[in-house]
Amino acid sequence: MEILQKAYDEYNVKVLPCHLTAPEPAGWFNKEINSVEDLEGLSMRISGLGGKVLNKLGASTQLIAGSDIYVSLERGRIDATEFSLPVLDQNMGFQDIAKYYYFPGWHQPSSWNSLIINKNVWNEYTEAEKEQFMVACQANVTWSMQVVPGEQGKALAELEEGGVELKRFPDPVLDELRRVSKEVLEEEAKKDPIFKEAYESLTSYMETAQDWQDLQELSR
Repeated sequence: MEILQKAYDEYNVKVLPCHLTAPEPAGWFNKEINSVEDLEGLSMRISGLGGKVLNKLGASTQLIAGSDIYVSLERGRIDATEFSLPVLDQNMGFQDIAKYYYFPGWHQPSSWNSLIINKNVWNEYTEAEKEQFMVACQANVTWSMQVVPGEQGKALAELEEGGVELKRFPDPVLDELRRVSKEVLEEEAKKDPIFKEAYESLTSYMETAQDWQDLQELSR
């Protein structure tokens, strides 16, 4: 949060992460992805760093407004799209126009929505009031992590019953996505000092946390 705040300081804004979105699917596809080569020439609606990764692998990525995704996929303007969680994707009706629903959400393992407050206003609050904002946002993040997973299983079952094929990218594809993702992150870090600081902080944390995960992992 300290690093994140640096990015907002120049705008005189206080930022508080206040909602967390659970891991999302990789997206809806109208062709099977059996190898990295299958991504070449693929036209997909995806944004941000994930889009840059796919571009490096030969895909053509587009940023399309949520309200226009259905028509674009239906009319073949794009071959694939990612949007949100299964319950929301289901409401969008993508299951009617796409056959394959791929996992995991390599491009967006989680995302958050932030509460932003003008710093002049923020600074007028007492320390107790500031803490109340913090606690409320932390509670909202905890709530979103608890509620979301249980709802996705029901939606996936309904989608599968309707004929959608739930698939997982083959390991070689995921390995290549991981490799190129690292390239993209390192390129972005060279261009932006705050990005670099955040990237190094998160990488260091994950390396430390992985030791704990590895020791606690149960064999299947």
